[in-house]
This record gives sequence, C-alpha cells and structure tokens, in this order.
Amino acid sequence: MKVQSLLKASFLVILIAATAAIAQKPPQRPKVHSDFAFATSPVSREAINLMAKEKNRFMVVAFHEGWDFDKIAKELKISDDEVDKLFSDLDAEHLVVQNQDSDPRPNFPVYRDKDLERVRPTLQKHSSEFAAILKANWSSIETFATSLNGAKGIPKEQLLY
Repeated sequence: MKVQSLLKASFLVILIAATAAIAQKPPQRPKVHSDFAFATSPVSREAINLMAKEKNRFMVVAFHEGWDFDKIAKELKISDDEVDKLFSDLDAEHLVVQNQDSDPRPNFPVYRDKDLERVRPTLQKHSSEFAAILKANWSSIETFATSLNGAKGIPKEQLLY
C-alpha cells in the first residue's frame, strides 16, 4: 500500500516537473532564410540567374532538340567536364532531367519564336472570346462571389479586385 502511494506521488512529482520544464521553453519562431520574399523562392531566382547565361540556354535548347553531351561540347567548344558542370547546375535547379534512357531533357516547355507566331492569332481569338464571356456573365459572377462565406465583411469594391 505504501509502495503504491509512493509510486503515485513520485509519478505526480515527475509529471509536474516535466510540465514545468516544457512550459518554460520559449516558442520557436519559424526560420526564414536570408533572401526571403513573398511570392518568390530562392530556387526560382537561382534558375532565372542560370537561364540568363547563353551557354545554359543553349544546353536547354540542345536537350530539347535531342542532342547528347558530346555534340553540345563540340558545338560550344568546351570540355566534357564543363558540359557536365553546366548540366549539374541546371539539374540542381530542376531545369533539366535525365529520363529513363539517360537522355537529358528540359523540364519545361521550349518554344521557338515561329511556334509562338503560329499560335498567336488563335490565342488572341480565345482571349477575346473569354473576355466577352466574362463581361456577359459579370453580374452573376459577382453575385456568386458575394454569397461565399469568405466574402462576408469585405467591401464589394475589394472582393473581386
């Protein structure tokens, strides 16, 4: 009986001590990296810096065309080690990947100017049609948006803009 009450008392003391120790720790603030900015990430800024270099852009287009490392080295007149380093930098930023057959491919679509010129009229037509649909249905879109729970208390001028 005494042992049982002694165990209960020691458990209670340990529990109180642990609670006090946990309660005294200051809350941890989230760690923010030095170049933190809303709507951007260091990866995207680093990728933009990489793509600003002519050799990196050339490599991405060459991979899009199906070239191998040797052909790129020959065309750029650089060593195989430098081609590997350029590929490693692009791969680290997820701009290029190697597929199952170890063929390097860009990790994003690559468009030529003539491709864009070919689809520009269609894009313009679809943009105009979409704008007309929005304009014709704007009152019902506003009505729907104001009926949502999150819209309560937000001025109408700020709700959709």
